[in-house]
Amino acid sequence: MQTPKREFWNNAERERLPDAFRMTKQKGTDTIVAVCEVWAVELGWDLCVQIDGHGLHRSALCRSGREMLDRAKEWRLMMTEKGWA
Repeated sequence: MQTPKREFWNNAERERLPDAFRMTKQKGTDTIVAVCEVWAVELGWDLCVQIDGHGLHRSALCRSGREMLDRAKEWRLMMTEKGWA
């Protein structure tokens, strides 16, 4: 089975787009930051949530712009329910 790629893709490398969201949470006396990075890749959009820049917390490859926006909204809501603002 072949996975269809973007019809027009001239970049050999993935391209960083504006973040989907940034959230903060208090942990003791520290404030930690979560960032949902958005990357344009040949197969669609790659969403990556990193917390305080330490490793990958969660990621997903989205095949459409609508899927990417919906997934980012879903993750933001889940994090809000866990005390992130």
